[in-house]
Amino acid sequence: MKLLSALILALAPTVVGAGQTMYKCPDPSGTARFQQMPCSPTGGGEAVTVKSIPSGAGSGISDDAKNYMQERDKYWEERDKAAAEESKRQEESQAERNKVPPPVNRQQPNEPPS
Repeated sequence: MKLLSALILALAPTVVGAGQTMYKCPDPSGTARFQQMPCSPTGGGEAVTVKSIPSGAGSGISDDAKNYMQERDKYWEERDKAAAEESKRQEESQAERNKVPPPVNRQQPNEPPS
């Protein structure tokens, strides 16, 4: 039921027009329901004015926020690129180490260690 109320609340701004009044009506279990009509024929419930999502010029996030997000994305791209280069370098280094044969033990089996 709480999920349904949250879903209704999330979708309310898309369904309801700008500046339209909705009503917050508690049900017997204490969960809030939102609807376009008063909770009872005699009224009741808390009236809530729904604001529309701004559109057009001046809407959305600020220029500072856009710049931050661009810098953040650039940082993560550079970090991923550096990690990929380091991984490639490590693989090449390991391949070179695998080419070198292990040292040969020149000791004879019956000869004591020096």
